[in-house]
Amino acid sequence: MKRGGGFTLLEVVIAGGLLAVGVLSVTMLQAQALRAQRGVAVVRRLVAVTEAELYRALSLPEPSGGECAGSAAAQLTSCSIETESCRLSSDPVCYASRSARATLVSVEAEDEGRSFALSAVHVRFGR
Repeated sequence: MKRGGGFTLLEVVIAGGLLAVGVLSVTMLQAQALRAQRGVAVVRRLVAVTEAELYRALSLPEPSGGECAGSAAAQLTSCSIETESCRLSSDPVCYASRSARATLVSVEAEDEGRSFALSAVHVRFGR
């Protein structure tokens, strides 16, 4: 008897198994990429809000601490502004500005278990 030109049951099962593993791997990679994209969106929002709040605080004649005041900050879990005289601070940002007119302004924002902080020195000129 002559053998037919088709595949054996064993070959079909092995091919089906390899195809299933491949599809499952691609599905898992896609799910991981979506989670990473969500994490990047959270970090991007944190950076934007923190930067905006720092610029807002630095634009004031006399920055003060407290909660962030921007509308975007209200959507975060927490956002706070802290101020400290550079004369009293041990922060490396203040190292070159140890005058009574220099103030360290720090903004920290938190959302979905991630946090981001920025600091800058505010110096008053004039009287």
